Formats: sequence, C-alpha cells, structure tokens
Amino acid sequence: MNTTIEELERQLYIAKKVEREKNRNKKFLCVCGSKHRIRDCKIIHTYWYADSHSDWSKGELKIICPETYIRNRVMFEVRPEIEKGKRWAYSYNPLLQFSKEYKGLFNEVINDYGKEDGAYENNYYFDRNQDEFNIKIGEEFQY
Repeated sequence: MNTTIEELERQLYIAKKVEREKNRNKKFLCVCGSKHRIRDCKIIHTYWYADSHSDWSKGELKIICPETYIRNRVMFEVRPEIEKGKRWAYSYNPLLQFSKEYKGLFNEVINDYGKEDGAYENNYYFDRNQDEFNIKIGEEFQY
C-alpha cells in the first residue's frame, strides 16, 4: 500500500481532532467538590507587566467554576529534584505543558492584564493527575 503525503496529513488532522475532543471532555475536580468538563468552564490567563522587559509576561491560570464562579488556581508543586535552571523549560514545567495543551480547549479564554482580583482557591488536581492530562516531565519530552 502506497500512502500519499496528503492522505497521511488527513489522517493526522483527524487524529488530532479526535484527541482535542477527548481532552475537551476530560473532567477535573473543582474546589467546589464537583467534577466539571474542561469544555464547560472558562479559564483566566493572567499576565503581569515586567518593567525590566517593558512587556507583559505570562502568569497564572485560573479556571472559573461554572456552578459557583469561584476560581480554581491551577497549581503544580515545585519539584526540588529538578535544577532551578531547568524549571522554566517546557519539558520540565507542568504548567507550561498544561497551558499549551489545554488552555484553548476551555469554553472561553479570558486574558487578564493585571485587573483580575476575584477570590480563588489553589487546585492541585492537575498536578496529582499528570498522567491523565498527558503531562510528562523529563528531557525525552522536549517541546
């Protein structure tokens, strides 16, 4: 069987679309005690102004509960076994990986440039369930 590049590209497109829908339907445990699908929630991506760079830098992710509207601050524990210099590299940073793979799957992404001040609670669900969300730490999973 001789498969064309176009056919392989079509198959890849379909596989990515199926994976995207599967990920949008994944549920997480909210700080309210209920489980919600990613597709049913809004997420806030905060940015902070860095004077040294005269530019906005990416900050935290906060998922808004669709029932109580409390914000779930997406948290990952610092892993002391990872050298400080590597912690911001994509392959060693679970928050960067989560943001890249899941941020666009929420019902709405709200980019906040220093104005968001709503109450929030820290949520470590994604940290404790990294395998479920395909978060892989280590050099073999380079960006």
